[in-house]
Amino acid sequence: MAGGQQEIEKVENETKENLAGLKENPNLEAKTEIEKFEKRQEREISEPLIEEARSKRNQLLEERGLLPMSKADFDQYFASKDFEIRTDLKQGNTGDCYAVAAIHAMSRSPHFEMIVRSSMKKLPDGSWEVKIPLLSKRFQTITITSEELLPQENKNLGKTIKTEGGIAPDLREVLTPVQGKEGLQVLEAAFIKQKFGMVDRLAAEGGWGDKVLLALGGDNFKRVSFNASRYNEETEQLEYLGLANIPNQKYVDDVLENFDPEIHIATAVTKFFDRRTLIAKVAGKLGLSLEGQVKGAYRAEETLKFFVPGHSYSISKVDRQKKIVTLANPWDTSKPIDLTFGQFKKTFCRLEAIRIDNAKLLKNMEAVARVAA
Repeated sequence: MAGGQQEIEKVENETKENLAGLKENPNLEAKTEIEKFEKRQEREISEPLIEEARSKRNQLLEERGLLPMSKADFDQYFASKDFEIRTDLKQGNTGDCYAVAAIHAMSRSPHFEMIVRSSMKKLPDGSWEVKIPLLSKRFQTITITSEELLPQENKNLGKTIKTEGGIAPDLREVLTPVQGKEGLQVLEAAFIKQKFGMVDRLAAEGGWGDKVLLALGGDNFKRVSFNASRYNEETEQLEYLGLANIPNQKYVDDVLENFDPEIHIATAVTKFFDRRTLIAKVAGKLGLSLEGQVKGAYRAEETLKFFVPGHSYSISKVDRQKKIVTLANPWDTSKPIDLTFGQFKKTFCRLEAIRIDNAKLLKNMEAVARVAA
């Protein structure tokens, strides 16, 4: 603890010196820098304290046996062999990229283990009990059987679906769950069952990541999302713009520049093709759908990286100093994608973030502990 206190004092002294220099130049730029230093000071002072408090909380709950799921079960059913949850997810052929991206994004939170262990457990018969919202006083108990994790017959097999090139048959014989550890498959199935009353993967195709996070997190999470798409009344068409086109960039930049895994979880959606453009017509001829059964990809502006249109990605981390956003495609979350803030805002049209209400999270954790005791 002594070392931690010395580090805190060092940060405080360095910050005060920098602020003193800035305050000698009372212009707008200096004021902005002062505000940034103050935010940085608050983060750097609070981060070690938060980490220590979380560690002690987890240790206390562990020692008292107040969590339905053991640490060993969590490691077995959620963590990959190298204990990196984020490297072990691949979306199945079901069109629920938004749900897989949301689950992957949530797995990056330092609170994920305790949230899961407080609300999920595997039963002796091989089925799972999941309380949704996770870590909430008011919850619905969802039971997921081993059969509900198996590939599911596609009721749309052979039926026609709309694509930009016209219509085409749905050739998927079965709809498969996310590829990954069993616990993550259970989370996907539990979300679907809670929303649709049964594990109906066909019904779950298409949606938004923040809706998944709110469903799973309940009152522990607060929504902070941005959508740059807009309806053009003159053309009577939706225009799929990048986040860089949102009139007040301050709000988007504020989320990115202050992104903190302790309090933020987020997914993002790439721009859809504009149906009126040449690239959309070419994509249609090639059978690249703009929505639903997406098979194609396009190169984003100012980068050689390719992205799937109208597709959800998880935000793995944000480097605030270098202004880099690291994302993961739910098709394979083991391959990180780095974009500058500018590239990110030109490539993605929706930022679907939630803010963790740590006060509510702690209160609900205490309630779970009381019930378990």
